[in-house]
Amino acid sequence: MWLVTKYILPPLNKAMEARQEKIRSALEAADQARAEAAAADEERAKVIAAARDQARAIVAAAQATADQVKAEAEGAVNSSTTELSPTHRAKLTRASASHRRGFGTYWRDRL
Repeated sequence: MWLVTKYILPPLNKAMEARQEKIRSALEAADQARAEAAAADEERAKVIAAARDQARAIVAAAQATADQVKAEAEGAVNSSTTELSPTHRAKLTRASASHRRGFGTYWRDRL
């Protein structure tokens, strides 16, 4: 028994302690990798949220610009239609009078 405790157990204990240390360091590395992955996931979520906010702002700005261009175009059309030349105003008056009499009458008057 003395031989076992003197010569066999110390190397076995040393090997077991080395194995335990190796397992402990592997677990610590896994925990650290898990924490880094969680931090990267949080950063990814922040970047995606910022990109979505930026996209919404771009779409809103484009919509505002489109609305402004549309309003300007409608204003230009409205102002140009109210400013008819006398010749066009006469034609429009004749056309509306003919329309009241009937579509065929308009064409007969034109020919």
